[in-house]
Amino acid sequence: MMRAEPRPQDTGPPPVPPHRRPQPPLWLAAGGAALVYAALAWLGIEVSRLPGSVATLWYANLAGAWALARRPPRDAWLMLPLMMAANLGVNLALGDDWLIALTFVPANLTETALAAWALRSLMRGPDLLHSPALLAKGLLLAGVLPALVGSVLGAALLASCSEPTFAYLWPRWLEGGLIGSISMLPLVLVLLRQGRRAVWRQLATLEAVSLLLLSAGVSLVVPLAVPYPFVYIALPLVLMALRQGFALTAVANLMTSVLTGTQIGLGLLVPPATTLHWQHVLFYLPILAVIVPPILLATAMEGYRQSLRELRASEQRFRTLYARTPALLMSFLPDGRLVSASDWWLEKLGRRPEEVLQQPFTAFMPPESARRLNEQVLPALRRHGHCQDEACQWLTARGETIEARLSAVWERDEHGQPSRALAVIEDVTEQQRLALFAAEREFTEVTLHSIGDGVVACDADGRVQYLNPVAASLLGAPVESWRGRDFDEVIVLFDQETQQRLDSPVQRCLREQRVSGLPSMALLRGADGALYPIQDSVAPIFGRDGRLMGAVMVFQDVREARAMAQRMAHLAHHDALTDLPNRVLLQDRITQACELGQREGRQFGVMFLDLDHFKEINDTLGHAAGDDLLREVARRLQATLRQCDTICRLGGDEFVMLIGQLDAPSDLAAVADKVLARVAQPCRVAGQEVSVSISLGLALYPSDGDTADRLIKHADTAMYQAKRGGRNRYEFFAALPAGGLGPGPDRRAEPTAADTAHAPLPPPLPPPAPVSGG
Repeated sequence: MMRAEPRPQDTGPPPVPPHRRPQPPLWLAAGGAALVYAALAWLGIEVSRLPGSVATLWYANLAGAWALARRPPRDAWLMLPLMMAANLGVNLALGDDWLIALTFVPANLTETALAAWALRSLMRGPDLLHSPALLAKGLLLAGVLPALVGSVLGAALLASCSEPTFAYLWPRWLEGGLIGSISMLPLVLVLLRQGRRAVWRQLATLEAVSLLLLSAGVSLVVPLAVPYPFVYIALPLVLMALRQGFALTAVANLMTSVLTGTQIGLGLLVPPATTLHWQHVLFYLPILAVIVPPILLATAMEGYRQSLRELRASEQRFRTLYARTPALLMSFLPDGRLVSASDWWLEKLGRRPEEVLQQPFTAFMPPESARRLNEQVLPALRRHGHCQDEACQWLTARGETIEARLSAVWERDEHGQPSRALAVIEDVTEQQRLALFAAEREFTEVTLHSIGDGVVACDADGRVQYLNPVAASLLGAPVESWRGRDFDEVIVLFDQETQQRLDSPVQRCLREQRVSGLPSMALLRGADGALYPIQDSVAPIFGRDGRLMGAVMVFQDVREARAMAQRMAHLAHHDALTDLPNRVLLQDRITQACELGQREGRQFGVMFLDLDHFKEINDTLGHAAGDDLLREVARRLQATLRQCDTICRLGGDEFVMLIGQLDAPSDLAAVADKVLARVAQPCRVAGQEVSVSISLGLALYPSDGDTADRLIKHADTAMYQAKRGGRNRYEFFAALPAGGLGPGPDRRAEPTAADTAHAPLPPPLPPPAPVSGG
């Protein structure tokens, strides 16, 4: 089916500037602006209080700025206070106390005033609706800048009188303001440029209403049915940008923003689980990624259509109508009745002369095209004496539609009055089809060249037909050298675990005719011979007739993602200060040791270690020095380990050691002596030489416990017995008497030099500011 060119939207005279339109009384305009502001503020606050909301989507300030921009600047003295009073009233009505409610007013007033000033500046400049660059500038000036200033001011004021910090409040305020401003700003711009009636005329068509309903349905249903819903939500918006133009896309953008924000608030669209509060803020950002590209695309399409019209008119003036293009010729009287028509005109429309002569020529047009000619083109032709390249459509006798351009001049009689018009009609049906096809092809190619993923397209036989720059750079050769070769020759894939070459995913996709992918540990061999970890998907390509045309593979280089995953896995099981295993990893290894000991009858020991007088070092030398001391102690403890042992930092100055493969309790005592001697050696901390000692509690498997928790608990108990026994010593766990916790028997055979290695602490220093735990 042939795609018809979208009808021009500018069907009336140029829009009247806002300051020249009839203005309602100031009190009426101010009251209406305050009511609209209150309604939008109430909507934003109510949605933000839903359980799933993270930020307040704030549309009220842009609506207030629109109301201000439509009026002279001198009217702001009444309109701004009324809107800010509405803001205050809504917050108080919804339960905020006076102080909190008042803190919102300065930020919203500032943001509304800045946006109104920016809108006035933009309206004095060139038309933003035909240039993506100018529109992007307008979004920054009237959307991003006011939201940024307002969020900084509002978060600072709110943080000064409430519990959340500025770092917590600012990104949420900024995000809500940005989404609200960017969602509403395109509609505000088109209303200021064209007026409400012109926008309403563009929306009041069957196609426009159908597309709006489609967009609303997709926005409501897709998030509940499919993963990655934002991709699907954007598709109707792109279709509107291509078919209907800027006004409808602006309305649909605002509607999509409201519906998506409401679904997030209702918990229907749930953010991924996270432990960092600012990552929840990022969940709203895909709304911007959904609404900004379609509105820029709509602007580009408006400019593209305007450029095509100007180019065609310019070319038409410099070429001979009959020599360069096929032409349909006719002449008609001032009342529109045909008096002559060329044979080609008759042949093209499939008519006979007796059917058309003395009939209004608009009778052979579709009703809408005939109405436009009668209401706009013919009156202009009578006034100016000529018209050129006016779009029109014609109906053939077979019911087919011909897209055409009409140019005409008046012949005048001896009195200077129009006698008849000579018209030339150019058939542009095929040109429009080719232009649309070329535009779509160029857009597709630019898109594939711009994305950051590698793209490889093959025909139905698995031969490479296209590689985008990302894929070509990894393969290290010009695209032309790969075109026409088998996919397996171009893309060489391996399994990371087995190092075996993988079967061709393209051939599998062509056989099964469904989307498929690679194993999670797939590697791609690059031009330099290096293997790059990738993840990909391969999808079949079907023509409009349903015939299989080929397959396309899209892949991403995931080196950084896999390295990050390995780093995060390491951090989940190791202490950040000392890089020793943490409690989670220790519990797992003690549990494994218990299972092994139960199967093979082996003994092992658990030592609970605590630095003596560590708080005094922290207090005198500072927490940074304490951290340095903990790292030095960790290195010394690691130096005492065997291959079968594990050292863990529980937190603060507490460590736990798992000592494996013991033949007798004396082996555990020997390790404890070694630890005491090693730790007691003097070390330099914060420029001073200090000596440190450590107290140890020892527990044996299975006599002192057969689970990880019990062994750690009993070793901890024995450590406290060592503390009470004088520190710088160790104690084996002994069941306590009924009287309570007290020092158990000293199980050491004889004291070592480490027992007397307590050097005096350095003189007290002024207490530093706390830096870290210890």
